[in-house]
Amino acid sequence: MNKHKYVIIFLFLIILLCISGTIAFKTTNETANNIITFGNIKVKLIQTTIDNNGEEIEINNDNEFNITTDSSVDRFIKACNVGKQDIYLRISLNTKGFDKNNQEFDANNLVDYVTNNQGWIYKNEYYYYHKALKPNECTETLLKKINFNIDKISSNYPDSSYKFKADLQAVQSKNNAEDVLQAEGWPDKE
Repeated sequence: MNKHKYVIIFLFLIILLCISGTIAFKTTNETANNIITFGNIKVKLIQTTIDNNGEEIEINNDNEFNITTDSSVDRFIKACNVGKQDIYLRISLNTKGFDKNNQEFDANNLVDYVTNNQGWIYKNEYYYYHKALKPNECTETLLKKINFNIDKISSNYPDSSYKFKADLQAVQSKNNAEDVLQAEGWPDKE
């Protein structure tokens, strides 16, 4: 009788382990027109430039640059909290080059990002906004201009093209650290 009791308890534990192993959670991730959603966090990356008429216009994240006539490109970047939670956010800036054979190379050493130091903290390849951003608030402009090193480009990468990309990440500030640099939950860098 004791042997049957142990077998029943053993089977019960196996069934319990199987059931608990199937419990899972669901996360969602949507991307649309530079709006990124992680659960209840929604942020929008706003990128603008100056057109030929001197007007500020919104652009997308993958515009190519024509730097044959000018060694700098106006690029203004800021972020807005379009969700319902206070958030911390950070932005990384990256420029890739493509040689005349369309082979990709890291071009970050060929550019100088002219940034706004007011309200932004640079650390470990990211620009962190200095405070939690409330719903419907926007940051100060982070990026003002991208300067290209034309001498290096001309001598090392003739007939090359360049793409700039800004990556925006956000985490909730509620129940997180008191400081953006101590905040947890950031996605891993791609």
